Amino acid sequence: MLFFALDCQGIFIFMHSKFLILFIKKMLNKKISGIPW
Repeated sequence: MLFFALDCQGIFIFMHSKFLILFIKKMLNKKISGIPW
């Protein structure tokens, strides 16, 4: 049961990692564009 839970969690993280990466990139772009170089 523990292994099953870990496997489901891994799949969940894998599926959402793409959305998280896109979200983080957007946030970083906003922060970078907001900084006066």
